[in-house]
Amino acid sequence: MKEVDLNSVVKFICDRKKEDGGFAQTPFLPHTIEDTFHAISILQQIQQNTNSNLINKSINTDKTINYLTHSLKLWCNIKTIFQSAYSCRAVGIDLDILKTKVKEYFTKTIKNNICSYYYGIMLFNIINEEFTFPFNNTLIIQNDRYTSKEVLMLITVRKYYNLPVDIGYLSTWLEKCQTCDGGFGFYPGTTSYIENCHFCLKALSLIGSKPIDIAGVYNFILACQTKSGGFARKNNAAPFLDATWHAIAGLSILNSMHSQDEKRLKNGISTKSVKQCR
Repeated sequence: MKEVDLNSVVKFICDRKKEDGGFAQTPFLPHTIEDTFHAISILQQIQQNTNSNLINKSINTDKTINYLTHSLKLWCNIKTIFQSAYSCRAVGIDLDILKTKVKEYFTKTIKNNICSYYYGIMLFNIINEEFTFPFNNTLIIQNDRYTSKEVLMLITVRKYYNLPVDIGYLSTWLEKCQTCDGGFGFYPGTTSYIENCHFCLKALSLIGSKPIDIAGVYNFILACQTKSGGFARKNNAAPFLDATWHAIAGLSILNSMHSQDEKRLKNGISTKSVKQCR
């Protein structure tokens, strides 16, 4: 099995850095908070798996810090606030000022759905505050057919509240999402895409399980890396920042699974040095 080319991933990200310090989905589009979150999160994950210092060397510039500081004033929705707070913490911006504001905002806007609780739990963790909002134990996903992301959110929230999780059922359901090409679909019997690999791998790791075909999903993800260094949702498609984020996150989870297994794959995320942005 081949190894992911991390240097080309870093170049792919840096090519999407805008003049004001934010990042865009492509070099020709304007920056967004979401794209900036994806870029910083990718570099942070690579940094954690290598001997590099990518955040300080590639991202921690005055322009990026100013851009992120301004982003804290844009309160669009709970997901965007989480992405902004995550990015700010990664570059060392003090988030104490957010604590009271986040609590007030969440109290007013909380919705009785899994998505609100999922991003709320992660946001409060970012600002080092306990998430104490009461959870309706009967809260379920409001769809006839779950998606892999919804299952991940459900597992995350129920585990946070120490509520029972049907590990046997969910493990089987997630395993059935894996397709013959090694990737994972939105739910059993659907086409595989790289984001679903990330969601299913994360969900499996939370319940202490692993995919049936670890080598298959590893190869599926690597096959999505393009000549530009970025990853596409599927092999032979166009690369984007969000797909690259899902790819690196999925590989990081696989790397963690391998480190816990005596039968590791020979190639995980490389620990060799990685070049920063110039």
